[in-house]
Amino acid sequence: MRIMRRTVALLLCALLIMSLLFSSVCIVRAANHVCTGECCLICILLARVERVLHGLVALLPALAALFALRLLGQLCLPQIAPRRAAHGTLVGWKIRLDD
Repeated sequence: MRIMRRTVALLLCALLIMSLLFSSVCIVRAANHVCTGECCLICILLARVERVLHGLVALLPALAALFALRLLGQLCLPQIAPRRAAHGTLVGWKIRLDD
């Protein structure tokens, strides 16, 4: 299960990086195009790419906050959490209950 989570996380990170990279390349290549008018396909493409980038940028603070909370939880919670009783039985620990 842990390997599957890690694989999904890596795929999502790769998808995020690729979308940022390709969106930026698309904007740079089409920045100085000759606009043909109101229904210019390049202008429509640039508007969509800009919308994607704004959506991804809006997610970054939320992702950073989630990462910080998870890191804080890993650092602080094991120290605060009460210790669990050791698993086992009296027979396993070789404790006799004779009077």
